[in-house]
Amino acid sequence: MSGFSNPPGSSRNKFIFGGFLIAFLIVLIRTAWLCDDAYISFRVVDNFINGYGLVWNIAERVQVFTHPLWLFLISAFYTITGEVYFTVIILSIVLTFAAVAIIAFRIAENGRSAFLALSILFFSAAFIEYSSSGLENPLTYFLLSIFFWLFFKKELNLKIFFLLSFTASLIALNRLDTILLCLPSLIYAYTKVPKGKGVLLGAAGILPLVSWHAFSLIYYGFPLPNTYYAKLHTGLDSLVLVFQGLQYFVDSLQYDPITLVFTIVGVVLAFRSKSSAMRVVAVGVILYLVYIAKIGGDFMSGRFFASPLLISAIIISVGSWNLPRRKFVILLLCLAFAGLVSPGAALLTGSDHGNNGEGYYRRSGIANERAVYYKTTGLLNVFEHKGIPDHRWYRLGEKWRQEGSGVRVMGGIGFVGFASGPGVHIVDDLALADPLLARLAVYNKNNWRIGHFKRMVPTGYIEAIETSQNKIADSNLAVFFDKIKIMTSGDLFTKERWVEIFKVNYGQFDYLIEKYQDGAILEVMYDSINVPKASGTMWRLGGNTVMNKNGLKVLFSQKCHSNLLEVSVDHNDNYRFVFMNGQARLAEKVLDSLLIPTGGLRVDTLEVPETAAQQGFDKIEIHPTGPDECYSLGHMRLLIEEE
Repeated sequence: MSGFSNPPGSSRNKFIFGGFLIAFLIVLIRTAWLCDDAYISFRVVDNFINGYGLVWNIAERVQVFTHPLWLFLISAFYTITGEVYFTVIILSIVLTFAAVAIIAFRIAENGRSAFLALSILFFSAAFIEYSSSGLENPLTYFLLSIFFWLFFKKELNLKIFFLLSFTASLIALNRLDTILLCLPSLIYAYTKVPKGKGVLLGAAGILPLVSWHAFSLIYYGFPLPNTYYAKLHTGLDSLVLVFQGLQYFVDSLQYDPITLVFTIVGVVLAFRSKSSAMRVVAVGVILYLVYIAKIGGDFMSGRFFASPLLISAIIISVGSWNLPRRKFVILLLCLAFAGLVSPGAALLTGSDHGNNGEGYYRRSGIANERAVYYKTTGLLNVFEHKGIPDHRWYRLGEKWRQEGSGVRVMGGIGFVGFASGPGVHIVDDLALADPLLARLAVYNKNNWRIGHFKRMVPTGYIEAIETSQNKIADSNLAVFFDKIKIMTSGDLFTKERWVEIFKVNYGQFDYLIEKYQDGAILEVMYDSINVPKASGTMWRLGGNTVMNKNGLKVLFSQKCHSNLLEVSVDHNDNYRFVFMNGQARLAEKVLDSLLIPTGGLRVDTLEVPETAAQQGFDKIEIHPTGPDECYSLGHMRLLIEEE
């Protein structure tokens, strides 16, 4: 390995690194896959290319993607190929391979540093697994490698500062939060150039990012993606999210120790070096790791750690580390051993990856996402599939497409959304793709999964979408929905829309949401809920009355004397029925929870308390309690009336 003291591109090392890169390419092909979340963006791409706009549902303008640059790149190639699966996988592999090659032949100080850096990436499960998946990681890898090639290998003059600013804006345009990784380096570069011209060139460099957010405000009515608002309004305590974020770190250390260990190694080496440039790069890594902990991490194990690892590998490749050959060989052997025997090792997995349940939740909702989907979207399995992806959610979407237009409610919306096509309006109760639900808090703060913050679909919301008439039962939420509707579906350049954009973005209507979530009991008329529902009906189905913790008031147009009352309610909760005449409480009846095999609604017949039946009641209050806070009334029907 004496030749490793020379640059990787030297004739002596070309053969070694050529073989290494071929091995890298083979691994990328063997592990290539696509996840359900990627198909959320693919539906937008398909709508965009077919003339419906940059939208999820064609009836409303909502930014459901966090990576505009990646989406536009996919759109460009999708226009040519008309096919998304192979297009995205090939594009991902090419970008990842290019990033690795840039580190090896343009950034690395010598062959030894390059070989160590590439070995770290090669044996990192997080880096390899998210080199495909359909998400934006490969483009982030490529852009980060370009940025730090300019930063480390070029003189920091005005031209390079402009290029750094421009590349940083593309990195942020690909995923906004990754700007933390290069922001300290960009600030450092600014200190090395004349301030007056530096400000002008820096402003010119970030023009793509500024332009996109201006477009987003004009087109969508909001400057940031809908996913940001969905995760901002969860109602969860910040300390709860930090604890979840720490779980994300623990999960990575347990299943893929190389990724976090060498991310920290790169940071430590940077601070131990005499290079101030290396130190500011390490600060970016630290900022991003703190950010990961603050937001609660992710449900995809290791995904957010892949980019920080790439930067630490770049730090390692830049340094001329005086490590004796014997210790260098031992380090490589230990690295290879850890990479091959760790529980989450990706290198040795084959076409059967995920068949043994490796993908199920491991800790606090964190999962090996590739293991979840590889059997249905893995490239090694592609010729065994009946279709791509060969997944039940995709087949459900195809069924919805055949059934024609309509409104559906679902949480995992990627496969089903792409397959169902533009004719089906999908309400995402995880709120990533829904502008109203993104402003509501999680309905059960004791039962959630990171990245999956389920919302309660308000009573009348589905009907409002189906009929284009505001039928939301709660008056406060109905007013807020009108504002959102104008912003997301109204003409772009009307005075009314821009007034609402200003007021909603500045929180002037937030009180309406607060009143809805903490306000008075919802009221409905008996005549609107007396159509019978079958046992097992989904609790949140359109036409059902979904309640919050405050319950529901059913109002009758005249005094009733029925002996029996038929109701359908969500099966696993308790409900207390209070019979009233005006403000007088006549009697109560409690319906305890009952587990039924099908789940959903249960149908029961209640005996009306004798006092209430004799005196007559004109109102019934329903007060729910239960562990999951998913409360719903399907129907209520009077069965017997006495004269």
